[in-house]
Amino acid sequence: MRRNLNKRGVSEMIAYVLLIVIAISVSIIVYAYLKSYVWKDNEGCPDGVSLIIEDYICDPTSKTLTLTINNHGTHSVDGFMLHGSNSTRKGFAINLVGKENNGEVFFEGDRLNASESRSFIFTYTEHASVERIEIKPLRFGKNLIVCENSIITQDIGGCG
Repeated sequence: MRRNLNKRGVSEMIAYVLLIVIAISVSIIVYAYLKSYVWKDNEGCPDGVSLIIEDYICDPTSKTLTLTINNHGTHSVDGFMLHGSNSTRKGFAINLVGKENNGEVFFEGDRLNASESRSFIFTYTEHASVERIEIKPLRFGKNLIVCENSIITQDIGGCG
């Protein structure tokens, strides 16, 4: 007894499976291609954010530090954080004279644009001395962004 198998039904099943596999493969390729073109909400700092200390004057008698900060980068900056360290303590906030600002300085309403400089007077009365300072640029996006890739540190002698 011979059975006559319907070979046409098997080939139709193979065609459907191949059609589904091709459709899934094309959709994966299109997804990977378009993924690189989709705008991302990047809240990081762009390359080219750079602050430098143009000049500093330390007055150990009044325990004040006058800094002239220059935006040496190509992007504007909304502010910066200033922290100091000495031989006994690291990472303490240095505040503007007359303000308790936790070391944060914001350019209220007026960003520090590229090649601009501004001077600030800070006090370190709660600390015996300041031997090193660290400056972290700040930018505003949806949130406050600390530019971790643009942190500068500088030794300053005679602040004690």
